[in-house]
Amino acid sequence: MLTPTCTKRHCALNVFILTLFFCYCPTGQIARGDEIDRASELFDTFWELWSDDKRVEAERVARELIRLGERHRNDSPAIISYGYECLSRLEYDRGKYREAANLGEKVVQIRQQELGEDDADYATSLSILGDTYVALGQFAEGKKLFLQALPILQKEYGEESADVAYTLQSIADVELQLDRHAECTRLNELALRYIEKELGKGSIEAADCHDKLVYSYLNQDRYEDAASSARRAEAIRRKKFAATHSIHASTQLAFAEIQLQQGKYRAAEQGFAKTIQLLEAAGDDELGVATTRMRLAYAIQSQGRFSEAETISRSCLAVLEKAYGQSHPDVGSAVYALAGNFLMQGRLVEAESLYQRALKIQLGVYGPKNITTAWTQHEMGLCHLYRGKFAEAESLCQISIKTAEELFGTSHSTRAYFLASLGDIYVEQNRVDQARDVYQRALKIQEDLLGMSHPDIAWTLTALASAHVELQEYAEASKLLDRALRINQELDNEDGIEVGWQRFQQGRMYVKQQRWDEASASLSEALNIYRPKFGDQHPDVASTMLLQGEVAWNRGDRRTAESLLDQVIAILDRAGAYPSDRFQAYLLRAKIGWDAQRRSEALADLRMAMSLAEEQRANSAGTERERAKLFVNYAEAYEQMVAWQLEQGDVAEALSAMERARARSMIDELSVSGASLQVGRSALEREALQRREAELTARVAELEKQLQVLVRGKEESAAPGARDRLENEVAQARKALYDHYRDMRGNNPVYRNLLSAGSSTPRLSQIQRELVGTNNMALIYFVGQSATYLAVLSDSEARLVILEVDQKTADALGIAPGPLTYEALNKVFLGDRGVLGKLASPQSVAQAIPTLAVLWRLLIPEAERKQLTSGDVGRLIVMPDGPLAMLPFEALVVERGDAPTYLLDAGPPVHYGPSATVMLNLRQRAGNASNSEAPVLSVGDPNYPRSGEPSSESTNEGIDSGTRYASLGGQLPRLPFTAWESSWVNDVFAKRGFGVERLIGEQATEANVRTQSAGRRYLHLACHGLADHAHGNLFGSLALTPGAAASVPADDGFLTLAEIYELDLRSCELTILSACNTNYGPQQRGEGIWTLSRGFLVAGSRRVVASNWVVDDQAAASVISYFASGIANAEEKQQPVDYAQSLNAAKKWVRQQEKWSSPYYWATFVLVGPN
Repeated sequence: MLTPTCTKRHCALNVFILTLFFCYCPTGQIARGDEIDRASELFDTFWELWSDDKRVEAERVARELIRLGERHRNDSPAIISYGYECLSRLEYDRGKYREAANLGEKVVQIRQQELGEDDADYATSLSILGDTYVALGQFAEGKKLFLQALPILQKEYGEESADVAYTLQSIADVELQLDRHAECTRLNELALRYIEKELGKGSIEAADCHDKLVYSYLNQDRYEDAASSARRAEAIRRKKFAATHSIHASTQLAFAEIQLQQGKYRAAEQGFAKTIQLLEAAGDDELGVATTRMRLAYAIQSQGRFSEAETISRSCLAVLEKAYGQSHPDVGSAVYALAGNFLMQGRLVEAESLYQRALKIQLGVYGPKNITTAWTQHEMGLCHLYRGKFAEAESLCQISIKTAEELFGTSHSTRAYFLASLGDIYVEQNRVDQARDVYQRALKIQEDLLGMSHPDIAWTLTALASAHVELQEYAEASKLLDRALRINQELDNEDGIEVGWQRFQQGRMYVKQQRWDEASASLSEALNIYRPKFGDQHPDVASTMLLQGEVAWNRGDRRTAESLLDQVIAILDRAGAYPSDRFQAYLLRAKIGWDAQRRSEALADLRMAMSLAEEQRANSAGTERERAKLFVNYAEAYEQMVAWQLEQGDVAEALSAMERARARSMIDELSVSGASLQVGRSALEREALQRREAELTARVAELEKQLQVLVRGKEESAAPGARDRLENEVAQARKALYDHYRDMRGNNPVYRNLLSAGSSTPRLSQIQRELVGTNNMALIYFVGQSATYLAVLSDSEARLVILEVDQKTADALGIAPGPLTYEALNKVFLGDRGVLGKLASPQSVAQAIPTLAVLWRLLIPEAERKQLTSGDVGRLIVMPDGPLAMLPFEALVVERGDAPTYLLDAGPPVHYGPSATVMLNLRQRAGNASNSEAPVLSVGDPNYPRSGEPSSESTNEGIDSGTRYASLGGQLPRLPFTAWESSWVNDVFAKRGFGVERLIGEQATEANVRTQSAGRRYLHLACHGLADHAHGNLFGSLALTPGAAASVPADDGFLTLAEIYELDLRSCELTILSACNTNYGPQQRGEGIWTLSRGFLVAGSRRVVASNWVVDDQAAASVISYFASGIANAEEKQQPVDYAQSLNAAKKWVRQQEKWSSPYYWATFVLVGPN
């Protein structure tokens, strides 16, 4: 923005140039003397009216000057530019910066053509236009114009002139906005030197320069230097003006800003009040002091006196609206400030409404790519966060971060602030690792730019500490909190809101550690700060009381706890704020009510907690994986409901709670299967997203290829650490691609609406009738933190039991006696001695037999064990949970001995499902008609690139199943038996009149699988399977033949989980994945396992046969060919296919072969989906 001094100089300069131009016209035409006089008179009159704030009259004069210029467009083309300049100034004052810029651009164009690029008046027009661009937030464009004007002015007035100094200050203002504080200070110091040289050290212009330096120094945390500059400005003005003169207001304002930036809010308040007194005493009206009063309101608000600040903000807004109307940027700023006041008070609905109004104004004035707009979007995001609307919050925060990056680059304090808010959003969604990462990035930027003791750093330290608390890294959290508290002590701000938040986080840490006395003390300190500032009804007060209630509950003081929780719930329900805290409050109050035998009240509170959990899940951002992680936060409520319904004897209600907590993200995936993520986006957005995805995918493929080449070559010839660096680059590239997938879902409102529609939970009777059926048994597990529950269903009966570990079982498994917990099962299944690891290796499988025998007794109650081995049960449907999802129940040892008897031998056929809801969804899914000529597609014996190593007959050799092959750069052994397997599958179907399309060897490419899998009734893939535990197995893949254009990710030979989701398998009744680890992957509590098989179900296949571990090539070929034969027989007879029975028979045949009698060879394959 122009300073008054600059404006006066521009006015005088323009009058001089105008007169000269009228006297001599480059076209050779001499303007009439009376018209010259009239134009000069109009120009002078305009600036007099402008200075007297008579804008309506000034506009009439400006338009008359334009009309005069239009009459002389041919003989004196430059005249009109002065009319445009006057009108541009008025539009600028009205906050219509775009209109001002349009006029300014005309002025520049005319003067460039008529006066030339060396003319001083042309340089002035460049500077004025530059100021307008800066007001629009177009800092780079503004700086470019200032730099263009600078050499012209240096040539005209001298390199060390005052005119040059003013332009240097304009450049310095841009550098200040861009956080280039050192350069800003250098330019302002240079400008001061030039001003002092030409106008004197005691000139008012020198005092104005010192004011500029105050803000330069403040942004470098050079508080003493800032104060020194303010004192020098004060000394100059005191020599020339009386102490009561309004000119001292700028000095007082500078001192107040110094105090404010240091967090010394009381002193800042006094400084702003004194500034206002000076302005009002000099006759400034309400409009003249409105901006300073808004700064006063901020200082008061920062001390927690929100009501007082609100009154001031409202009055400033009224003044500005009266003066400027509803759409002026200053009005937008006032609306934004008032919204911030409401946000701090927890009045979220009112705050959001005001932010929307401010944003509308700012978008109209500045457009979307502006930092002012970005700040409002950021604050609106915080409103959404506090109301639990995580998807909207994250979307707005990401937009703000992107805007800050485009305007300022990646190392800017504003971007750091936005990043810290993104961390807050991640923490609330249980994405704590991501939160810690962005907090650390924000802190690094702030420390580099602001020093080590800035108030903003204390905030970020506290936020980072909260992430460490969630990760149970208490020592690190404590260090960060101590550092944050020391910063506020140094700032003399020990009773500030910031300290209240730090004490709150400290108390929260102590609660997590069960250090009740210390927690109570910290929380009391937090409340002592909050209550005087916020009042008793603020959401932050309620959050603190919630923790106090938890402390009281754990100390056995239930009366106090319940009283606190009643208040918490009343406050948060009224405010509609902090849904996660509301959830915790309802849950804890439900427990208190249950213990007090108030069962109806307790169940009502618990149902409310579950309803809030569902609401939060629907409002979460990101992919299915992020929603599943969020839902873990709320699992306790569902576990509690199951336990209480067990106590009540209500199996139906218990089963409903179990279903509501299981495999919810998979249900989401099934519900949106086939929906385009591009719906609702503009063509430009779609193109940009597709281009970005192609770039990221190509980057992953390129780096994986480089790693492959490096590892296959001679490592000793590579630079030290080259492999580590390249592996890290691969990991980062994959993360970027995963983030892209996540954001495409998270910021698509159509996709979110599909998810929020949800799906109903099936009734018990429906599950029994449609899923279990006659003579069958279903075992539905629910593995909780405190206990594991089992629902046993037949077509007509249902019972619910809790699984208990007796002492003998505990000794055998190495776990504690009592209820079977999630932690205990993880230890049994996945620890160093985990049974799954032993079962998945032919060398150690014998060591798993004792554990499998104990698990048979532990996981299945005695009555059901007898039924299952009696021959009375036709089919067993297992819906496992937690680690149980990785166990093939057929491998459970029914009877030990030299030749163990497995459930496969003595029990019924088994099939599996993630949940009853998923199973019914798959069963009821409408299928498309299949390809009548070739309903079977069989893929086998892919041609893997070789480097001379011999083939392997087992995929167990040379493969790390936990990491995608491309990252290893290793050699995939050929699978010769997969060719036989494909041939046998072809034979059994062909003999029965079924057409089979085969993709073998060079034809078994990813591209061919993509194009030829649609419309098939049966899909058979025999190849390598590779699981990846990062990013929800998104980069897990089936390894196929690289295509002719293997550098193209869509045909690079790796059909990833992300690509599997995109297949069209709506006609597919069964997908057979004769490959390693296709039913294996990273485990997610409440969700199950992120597997490749899951991708085929989502893509449309009704059921899948997949493997739990690395398979033996030959044994797998035998299992699958025998299995396919059973299917083909049923199809030939036009009978319903009994998939479970066919797989059971195939496993039994393989088990009967002496070399394959171990469960390692036959137990790996499981049928997932309805029979």
